[in-house]
Amino acid sequence: MNVDQICNEIIVIGLPPVTQDVKGVWYNGYPVHQGESVESLNYATFYANQNHIVPDQEVLRREWLNFIDTLLLAGYHLHIVPFPAELNLPESLYHDAVFVRDAGLMYKDLWIKARFTVLAREHEGDYHSRLIEQKFNKTVITLPKEARLEGGDVAYVETREGR
Repeated sequence: MNVDQICNEIIVIGLPPVTQDVKGVWYNGYPVHQGESVESLNYATFYANQNHIVPDQEVLRREWLNFIDTLLLAGYHLHIVPFPAELNLPESLYHDAVFVRDAGLMYKDLWIKARFTVLAREHEGDYHSRLIEQKFNKTVITLPKEARLEGGDVAYVETREGR
């Protein structure tokens, strides 16, 4: 792979601010992400929920800052966008809005909007599509109702130094 031909820009969502009503990221524990079928169960969220795992907010903040530092040291230009206020409300905490890549797929001048198997996550796709369209001037493609698309939680990063 020729790294010089890869776009070196990454969109990153900031951490949600702590508010009077929302005390941090998954501060009440992880929601179970279950889609319309048994196969669509996210076992990591299921395990965390069943075992009452609540993330340490300070560790999350440090890891996020280390993530940002790593990307900057690797030579990436970051677009850090504020965490969406409409997803940081007590009634809408069923999201996993940490990764923009979950909410769609960018190809050239197109943004193909995700259609989540977990219907409660659809508002993530809506928010990120508006952001991508307005901030990056991409044409948003909405999939047919029967189609499903969601990004993964794995990012392949190759730097000019090969790391």
